[in-house]
Amino acid sequence: MIFFEKYPSAIYIQKNSLSFYINGEEKHLEFPEDTVSEEDIINPAKYSKLIADFITAENIKSQRVLLVLSEEIIFKKLIPATDLKLLDEKLADFTEMIPLESGKLIKKTVKLNANIYLFAVNKQLFEIVLETLEGLGFKVLAVVPLSLYSADNSLNEDIVRKIYKDRGFLKSANFLNDSSVLSNGGKSKQALAIILFLLAIVIILSFFLINIYLKQSRTAFKKDLKTTEATLEASPTSISTESAAPETSTESATLAKDRLRVSILNGTGIAGQAVKIKNLLIPLGLSKIEVDNAGGASTTDTIVIFSPVVAPDLQNEIAALLQEEFDNVSIQNDLDSLDVDILITTGKPKATP
Repeated sequence: MIFFEKYPSAIYIQKNSLSFYINGEEKHLEFPEDTVSEEDIINPAKYSKLIADFITAENIKSQRVLLVLSEEIIFKKLIPATDLKLLDEKLADFTEMIPLESGKLIKKTVKLNANIYLFAVNKQLFEIVLETLEGLGFKVLAVVPLSLYSADNSLNEDIVRKIYKDRGFLKSANFLNDSSVLSNGGKSKQALAIILFLLAIVIILSFFLINIYLKQSRTAFKKDLKTTEATLEASPTSISTESAAPETSTESATLAKDRLRVSILNGTGIAGQAVKIKNLLIPLGLSKIEVDNAGGASTTDTIVIFSPVVAPDLQNEIAALLQEEFDNVSIQNDLDSLDVDILITTGKPKATP
C-alpha cells in the first residue's frame, strides 16, 4: 500500500447503469430506456439530473474518484506490437467498423507487453458523468477501461487500488489525456528518449550557469565591500550613521532530503528490485522511503515522477543513479495529482555483463 494517501473511490460506467464504489460500499443506479440506449445517450439533461439526484439522495460526499469503463461500452481491438508501422492504417479500419458518429468517439492506444490495444468509446458516456460530478465538487482523477486491469470485467475495491497504484500505466490508459499514448515502442519511444535527453542537458547546463553567476556575484560583492571598508578607514571624517541593509534571501520552494516522501513500486515482479533501489537512495540523504509491488502488467520502462518540491540537483542524482541500473528511464513531473514527492516504478534492469 502506498503511504501518505487515501485511495480514491470509483464509479463504474456500464451500458445502462452506474455503480458507485464509495467507502467500501457499492451503490447502484439504473437508467430508464428513454435516457440511455446501447452505447448512446438519448436524453443528456435527464441523464445528468438522475446522477445528481442519486448522489444527493444517497448522501454521497464529494471526493476524488476514478471513472472506470465497462467492456460492454468499449470498442476494442488487439494488434501485435510487430504491426506498429501499420498502426495508423489499423486504427482507421478500426474506427470505420464502429457504429457511431466519429464526432462522438474518443480513441486511445495503449501498449501492453507484446500487444497494442486500440480502444474507442462514446465520450458522452463519461463526459456527462464527469461534468455532473465536478459540478458537485468531486475531482475526477482518470477515466480508464476496466479490461486492462480485470480479465472477467468485474470491479471491486482491490482492483480500484490496483488501478490507482500503477501511476505510470494509469497515465497512459487515461482517456482524459489529450492524445493516445504508446507506453513503449517504435518511433514514439525514440522521440521521447531524445526529448528527455535534451531536457536533462538543458537542466544541467542551467544549473551550472546559475551557480557560476551566483559565485561571480558574491565575489564582486565582497570586493566592493572591502573597497568601501578601506575607504572608510582612510577617511575617518567620513562616517556614515546608516547601517548596512541586511542581505535578503528568498525561501526555497524545495524540501530538505530527509523530509521528502518516496514510494518505490516493483514494476517487473523481480524479487527484491524495489528494496535494492531503496538501499541506493538512502546514501543520498532520503529516509522516508516505502516499497511495494506495482499493480497491472509488468512494465519495461522505469518511470520516475517528481513533485515540484524535489530540488533539481537531487532529481539529476536520482535519474543518473537509475540510468546505471535500468535500460530505459522516463522522467516526469506531476504538479497536481502526486501524493508523494518522488514515485519510482521500476522497469527492465540492465543486463549483467
